[in-house]
Amino acid sequence: MNHMNHTALHEAVRSGQFELVRSLIGKDAELATIVKEDDESAESPLCMAIRRRFFQIAEFLISSNKFSWRGPKGTTALHYAVLQKQSGIIQMLLERRPAMAREVDAEKCTPLHIAACIGYHKEARLLMEFDGSCADVRNKDHMLALHIAAHQGHINVIKVLTEYRPDLCNSCDDRGWNALHFAAKYGMVEVAQYIVNSPVFMGLADKTNNQRKLPFHLAQGNMVMRSILLLPEQSVRFWCFSSKGRKRKKYENLKGIGRYVALMEHEPKEETEPNENNINSDPWKERSSIHLLVSTIITTVAFAAGITIPGGYINDGTDQGMPTLSRKAAFKIFMVANSLAFSLSISSMRIHFKGSMQKHYGNKVIRLLNAIPYIRYSMVALVVAFVSGTYAILANSSGLAIAVCIICSFICTFGSSVYRVPKWEVKKLKA
Repeated sequence: MNHMNHTALHEAVRSGQFELVRSLIGKDAELATIVKEDDESAESPLCMAIRRRFFQIAEFLISSNKFSWRGPKGTTALHYAVLQKQSGIIQMLLERRPAMAREVDAEKCTPLHIAACIGYHKEARLLMEFDGSCADVRNKDHMLALHIAAHQGHINVIKVLTEYRPDLCNSCDDRGWNALHFAAKYGMVEVAQYIVNSPVFMGLADKTNNQRKLPFHLAQGNMVMRSILLLPEQSVRFWCFSSKGRKRKKYENLKGIGRYVALMEHEPKEETEPNENNINSDPWKERSSIHLLVSTIITTVAFAAGITIPGGYINDGTDQGMPTLSRKAAFKIFMVANSLAFSLSISSMRIHFKGSMQKHYGNKVIRLLNAIPYIRYSMVALVVAFVSGTYAILANSSGLAIAVCIICSFICTFGSSVYRVPKWEVKKLKA
């Protein structure tokens, strides 16, 4: 060995000289097994070949049947093969040493943990086919490969793991977090939607961690995620505490807003039974009605303004029937802004209509949230249309036109800040 604890085979592999490697192995096959035992950073020729992407050399070393699979910091050749997405090398290694699928590195990560973290579902399938028990190994943070896949948002890996090991669906880490907790915490919306709708993960949205928090609680203001986790058709297990005796009470089969309220963290002063008014009332339905009303008003106003355009029409001549102010820039801005207001408000109404046809409650809420920007921009476009149309009509009186435009723009932009309800009235209303 040299000063780096490398043999001649190491140097041949480092430079990628396949013929030299074959010649050395032909003379002494034991060279592939030599690794300094007391050095954590020592690396076998096989690991070096895979890490440096000399896959022909790696396959040759494996086929010689005498090789060391050890890598630096507890890694193995299988760790590197998964990292490089080399399915052929993975299969060759597992055929010769199936137990390698359960071997861990310094972070207690198996090759399956690596596949789950990066999202290599084909490599994960290979590992599960040879040894499905490798999915039971926990890393340094007590996480299974399933938890890492949910944390990183890799649905295909989750499908592979649950296909071979459906019993892992309810597994938790040392904090009591299941796969849906990880997806909710780190904003993996697609993973959360898949878990909620998958029959193998049935009831996972109702599971609490060690701090008695549901996945809903970990969404932290992510409205799209929270809407997915609202399942009115499933039972809710929410532990409610009284202010005196800390007595636990279990509510089940809450629907609509009842579930939404139950999922919120609160500590009521008095322990009360859920009433029908709370269960049947739905704030999202009320918001949808208000948004739909605003969209309808904007659509009606924009349609009327487009038909009865400012300045009227030319009554005679070759341009009869054309708008009187059609050549003015302000009128052109009016037409564009009015068309935008009409189109955006119609789009908002269409989104609400499609949302009403959704069966899943979370999908309805997502549709509602998607419609909000359309309403907001249609209101802005309507203001621009009004200001530009007014300016086009009053162009001959520039002072009056500018004054009207400034007043409208200021009030429409800052109108909500001009007057605020006094704090004492707000406290009185909240009391």
